[in-house]
Amino acid sequence: MARLRIGSALLAFALAVTGAAQITTPAVQKLSRLDLSVNYVADIANARPGVCGCFAMQGGGTEEAYYFGPKAALVADVSVVHTSQVIGTNSSLGLATFLAGPRYAFRNQSRYVPYVQGELGGVIGFDGLFPGHSGTTASSVAWSIGGGMEMKYSRMLSFRLLEASYLNTRLPNNATSTQNNLKLSAGIVFHVR
Repeated sequence: MARLRIGSALLAFALAVTGAAQITTPAVQKLSRLDLSVNYVADIANARPGVCGCFAMQGGGTEEAYYFGPKAALVADVSVVHTSQVIGTNSSLGLATFLAGPRYAFRNQSRYVPYVQGELGGVIGFDGLFPGHSGTTASSVAWSIGGGMEMKYSRMLSFRLLEASYLNTRLPNNATSTQNNLKLSAGIVFHVR
């Protein structure tokens, strides 16, 4: 009988301690420290000097976002797009961009997470005509500013509904050597814990 009372008392004490710990311990929400995404990328580029209109290039890319806080991240983006014909020419063109910079995510209780970001890096133009360059490649500095919206699907997966950015490149083109592009992407984001 004494053993039963001691056992009951220990069980009651253990339950009380466990219950108190659950009441006083705040819920800790784990944030993913690293997001990896695979994206479809479309680039709407301005036509060559003297020609009206724009042309589209398509391709893919990957993006890595390291969150060092709940809302702030450092982003690295690599993408490659290509078109078989630039408007007003018989030439094709490809762009490979390598960009990195800060991101701020507007996280709240919603499953939708909008964000803004700015990036700086470089671009390699390939398979095209670049005045003043021998061969079919050229490179320059590139920068981008924009934002997007992701929809959280599960703890490990989100969908990038849309990311839209202004992309500025400085490849040679017989005029200002400045290109103003609209870069659009959508894809799948994997949250690494």
